[in-house]
Order: sequence, then structure tokens, then C-alpha cells
Amino acid sequence: MEYRVFLVRLGRVLARTWRRIQCAIEVSAERRQLAGLDDEALKDLGISRAQAAFEASRAPWDVAAQLSVYDQPRGHALHALKAAE
Repeated sequence: MEYRVFLVRLGRVLARTWRRIQCAIEVSAERRQLAGLDDEALKDLGISRAQAAFEASRAPWDVAAQLSVYDQPRGHALHALKAAE
């Protein structure tokens, strides 16, 4: 029985780790896209070039603390910028 409990816990840890890796990959891609936007697009989003550059420079695992790793919305980088204001 203890072996099954161990396997269940191991499965949860691996699933959580995989979700975090996926999140980091998505955040990294979104931050690269944000960095590539022109000034007009940034203005439409309500963020400055400096804010976009700062967000793009953050590490992939550096996600806003108020956003859960498990249920991140699409557009992590923009949500993080808006939440920081």
C-alpha cells in the first residue's frame, strides 16, 4: 500500500513540475513576442517600451506571484505587467 501512495505522490510531483516547465516555456515565448511589438502596439496595450523591455528581461520562471502556476491565463507577460501597476 505504501508503494502505491509513493507512486501517487510521485505522479503529482512530476505533473506539477511538467506544468511549471510548460508555463516557463509559454512565458518565455510571450515575453519574446512582447519585446518584438512596435511602439503603436505597446501603446494600444497601455504599456511603455521600458515596461515591455523590463518584462522581456525577466527569467522564464519569474512569473507574477499572484498568478497560480496551475491555471495561468494565456498572455502571462501582459497579465503580469498589468498586475504590477
